[in-house]
Amino acid sequence: MPGAHVNAVGSNQAGKRELPADLIAQASLIAVDSVEQAKIESGDLLLADFDWFDPRLVELKDIAARPPGISIFKSNGLGLEDVAVAALVYERSR
Repeated sequence: MPGAHVNAVGSNQAGKRELPADLIAQASLIAVDSVEQAKIESGDLLLADFDWFDPRLVELKDIAARPPGISIFKSNGLGLEDVAVAALVYERSR
């Protein structure tokens, strides 16, 4: 469905996926935490024979505006994200 957004955060192993390859093919934007990490851990993209030079692929930090169409955020989880959230929760709880 155009305008849909999918957050995929469950699979972070090269041999496992949670997204079907046809959904990845339909997406107008695919954002990842880190392209280098996705090349190692993102079974969703690896098992879909994803082209790592595909212009739809961006790192989350580089998104300025969301285009129309289906977009995907495929998170493999970065420890830095966990530390940043923990620091925010800690500061707000004080």
